Amino acid sequence: MKNGRHHQSTPPGIYGFANERWGPFTLDAAASEWNAKCPRFFSEADNALSPESEWTGRVWCNPPWESKPGILPFVERAVESVFVVESAELVVMLLPTRTGSAWYLDLAERYARIVPIRGRVKFDPPPGAKKGKGGFEDVAYFVFERPLVVSGGDLPVKTWSSMIRSGAVA
Repeated sequence: MKNGRHHQSTPPGIYGFANERWGPFTLDAAASEWNAKCPRFFSEADNALSPESEWTGRVWCNPPWESKPGILPFVERAVESVFVVESAELVVMLLPTRTGSAWYLDLAERYARIVPIRGRVKFDPPPGAKKGKGGFEDVAYFVFERPLVVSGGDLPVKTWSSMIRSGAVA
């Protein structure tokens, strides 16, 4: 297994806070056997983005941040799972705060509550690998949860689901 940003683990304190605040999580949607945070998890081989891999319950996801598959398809899946098919009660993602990226502006900023983490997170390497200096960019918890709060108040989730399906909102 490579030791790059793609193959590192969420530190226990970062996950522990999220699990205490929004959990207990029932699915880790982007993990390896050595770093899975939940008994039920999707590995690269399971492909969390395939239609057969249903995101259900309370989902934790620290997806790969590299270019392929990248963050966008995981954020799209979170929005779909929570607001469209409603298979997931909520999805909490640990993501970089890349405020100029399309996934951030078009999806995360619209559909997630963003909870910044002060300081830089030092991710854990795979077993036997040397721990790096870490802290390469700012991160936050992105919480995708019904009901979606919009300016002016809450819209019922069924209204949002129909709006998303019709293409009225992205």
